[in-house]
Amino acid sequence: LLRYITIIPIDKAFYTAGCCCRDVGDINRAFIFLNRFVDVCDAIDEPNSGDLDNSDFVDTDIPPPHMVQIPTEHSYPEDSREEIRELVLETAVCAEVDQELPTRRCDSCHEETYDAAVVCHLCDNESDACIVTGFPVSANDRVQCKNCCKFANKSDWNKFVMKVKTCPWCGCIQNPVY
Repeated sequence: LLRYITIIPIDKAFYTAGCCCRDVGDINRAFIFLNRFVDVCDAIDEPNSGDLDNSDFVDTDIPPPHMVQIPTEHSYPEDSREEIRELVLETAVCAEVDQELPTRRCDSCHEETYDAAVVCHLCDNESDACIVTGFPVSANDRVQCKNCCKFANKSDWNKFVMKVKTCPWCGCIQNPVY
């Protein structure tokens, strides 16, 4: 979702990503994404306040702030924004929160890069994006839809197809792959 913030509103993307991470218990990632949402809200309120700090996202394929249009109006009402602001402040003082995005080893250069990046920030190696999660498809966990030929990570594919019975991309009936 976040690699598409040049297309969809940046505040919606970070709010949605942060809330989804929070809802599945990924508190570290939720904190970072919701903190960026708060920063974007501040930039909407004060458009002349300068650039957003991008230090949390330097080693990712999430577009940097200078490539993104900051909305002129908020996508969410003030009470929702304040609720997230309070959550971020509460989480910031929590010792258990790791305020760094998780990493994985790039299949090409073998260096650490953001785990959800489909393009390595060091060597520019591009992986296929999993059609279930959007995460990079691992070379040793790769499956392909028999109809649309799109790729997915096997574990994510199987979880999805066992529940929905169709490909998340083309909607054709599919089976788990073992």
